[in-house]
Amino acid sequence: MVVHALRVKGFVDAEAVVAATGLDAVEVDVLLAGLAGAGHARHREGRISGWMLTPEGRAHGESLLAAELEAFLRDQDQRVDREGGLANEAADEDEAADPDED
Repeated sequence: MVVHALRVKGFVDAEAVVAATGLDAVEVDVLLAGLAGAGHARHREGRISGWMLTPEGRAHGESLLAAELEAFLRDQDQRVDREGGLANEAADEDEAADPDED
């Protein structure tokens, strides 16, 4: 969520990340430090201070989103398979119960 918040917000302070994610401020600080350590984000100090994603961080965020989308689509496919299988079984049972109905 922190990577996504940085991607959407652009250049923000940690408080804005807390507000965007609903995470605890200490947790956000730890996650931002971890992203910085991995080269995915950097903090700038000066007249305007804040956090931003690096190009590597943007690529990392895209990978996270792609993985999340893939998992969602896989879950949807499994749900359709289960529901389709149940619907087909019910139709087979109806046909078996009254084969002359056609």
